[in-house]
Amino acid sequence: MWANVLLSAAIFAAGCCILASIVRLRVWPFSVAAELLEPALLGLAGCMLAACFAGTFLAAGAAFALFVVGAVALVVAIRAGTAPRIDENAALLRIAHANLLDSPKAAARFADWARNNGAELIAITEPPPGETEKLRPLFPNHPFSLQSDDTGRRRVVVFSKHALDPHESPDINVLAFSLRRRDCVFEIVCAHPTIPISPAFEARRDEVIGRAFAAAHSAQTAAVVIGDLNTTPTGPVLAAMRRAHGFRRAGVSAFSPTWMAPFFGLGLTLDHICVSIHCAVRSYKVGPFIGSDHRPIFAEIGACAAGG
Repeated sequence: MWANVLLSAAIFAAGCCILASIVRLRVWPFSVAAELLEPALLGLAGCMLAACFAGTFLAAGAAFALFVVGAVALVVAIRAGTAPRIDENAALLRIAHANLLDSPKAAARFADWARNNGAELIAITEPPPGETEKLRPLFPNHPFSLQSDDTGRRRVVVFSKHALDPHESPDINVLAFSLRRRDCVFEIVCAHPTIPISPAFEARRDEVIGRAFAAAHSAQTAAVVIGDLNTTPTGPVLAAMRRAHGFRRAGVSAFSPTWMAPFFGLGLTLDHICVSIHCAVRSYKVGPFIGSDHRPIFAEIGACAAGG
């Protein structure tokens, strides 16, 4: 009996996540549920197997129906929010990002991975505290410049092979600057908002994300927003940024999380490289585990000389 109750509760919870994601509810905690579409689908797959083994075919059918609906919603969300492929004549900017969880070992592993991928712009959230200057030797033979915002715990650090022109940041955990690549100027914003564990924290996260995208969009040219944004591709926040400013993710595929919660055995895609309508993408990938609870991400972004 208890097994059936737990199974029904799991199917109901997954259904709530799917519904919240489809209608893009922005009322906490439904807005948080909307972020969990991929884990909900994995949970439904487990529910189908459990129901079949238990001989509860009605529950298995309900789980299967919800799985199909959720899978369609996931495909639609990914396709609608992913940037187009690049024009081969565009100027390329290679970007790598990672949340290092204050770990020097993760920093060294990320530096090796970014260098092997030829990254020209390195965006780091939660670098080791007090270790900002010690990060420089991790990028030898590169004339990297540095910006850092060490206000509060959610720090943001950016290294660049190309000269940076800093702008006034819209938030203490946001860095905004311009970067010239060949004859193109990229507006870059790196951000790390808070975790939406309460209505107040969620409102603060959404405010920071909104201001970061607005700052990038205001340039009306090739623009990129990077960071551990603490929101997933299927949540309502990135969809709102796409509608408001035209930004889309550099790339994401189903079930390729950047953040892993080992005690759940599931993961979420919380780290993003998002580009404006003036950009296209040649490649995107999620890196290996580096000793942080986040995987690094890498993208090759392009924009034409006129920024169109």
